[in-house]
Amino acid sequence: MRMLIDNGIDAYLQGCLVATFSKRKVLETQKKVFFINPEKGILNYIPEELLLNYEFLSHDYYMTDEELFREGGLYKLGESIIERYKTEAKLVVTSKYHAAVICLALGIPVVMVIENNYYKYSWLEKYISIYEPKDYPNINWNPEPVCISDDEKNLMLNIARKRIKDTYEKYHDICTLSEIRECPDITRFDDIFYGHYAIEYVKQNWDKNIEVEYAFWGATDTARKLNNFIANNYPKARLKRVFDWSVRSEVEYKEGNFIPESLDNISTEENKNLFIFVTGNSASEAAAELFDKLHRSPETYFLCQRQVLTEEDVAR
Repeated sequence: MRMLIDNGIDAYLQGCLVATFSKRKVLETQKKVFFINPEKGILNYIPEELLLNYEFLSHDYYMTDEELFREGGLYKLGESIIERYKTEAKLVVTSKYHAAVICLALGIPVVMVIENNYYKYSWLEKYISIYEPKDYPNINWNPEPVCISDDEKNLMLNIARKRIKDTYEKYHDICTLSEIRECPDITRFDDIFYGHYAIEYVKQNWDKNIEVEYAFWGATDTARKLNNFIANNYPKARLKRVFDWSVRSEVEYKEGNFIPESLDNISTEENKNLFIFVTGNSASEAAAELFDKLHRSPETYFLCQRQVLTEEDVAR
């Protein structure tokens, strides 16, 4: 919480919402000491009278998928355990965070024994003693029940309600509009932007039995999908370079991972024989201008650019 606040992020200390459970009623059946995953080091300090009526339980459960997802599942299990604490517990000795919080909510006396005073437990010290190994000789084995007040519980619940309500009101209209606009058949639009022109070009001009070394100008989604098509259909074609004006992080292609190089490298001697696909419509004009300056033949590159109807087309 403090780290977040120090970095300008709103944060507050809530604790677990199980702390809002209602205080239990006092019953004659509440005579048992429950040991819930306590630290082994307390063994020699436990008073004999606490071992006259006791039971060991665990909050660690290992289940098959069938057990986990059967009707009721973990919720039913959790409810049954909490009900036992309500009706049977005289005292709870535990190292478990949630066991202690449940006790504080229900008004059950609790002895909290832990190996290391982990910061997660810090707010519990407002209510109960937390015993580390150095404190075991001085454990109070007959603590008074401490119950979180109804005012605190109501405050927690009001905050939770308000945050849910505020979040709903903040995003309801946005999500409603988005749902109206979203297209369920999104896969129909999973095409490569102007890249189908490149695929048609390759089909018409490349021989599957001839070796071709090629490169992409633009680390785009079009480049990735075009590479998939070439790799799947032209076994002797090899992607050698990827050029981009800004991307310098590794990009994964079917033929391997490439770190895009600066566009300046296109004009180097080692790259002059590469066939270059310019995979972004917005880069096509600049690419055509550069290739003209480099005296590159139109047969050595392809521009994935938008083909629009012009007045000249109509005049023909």
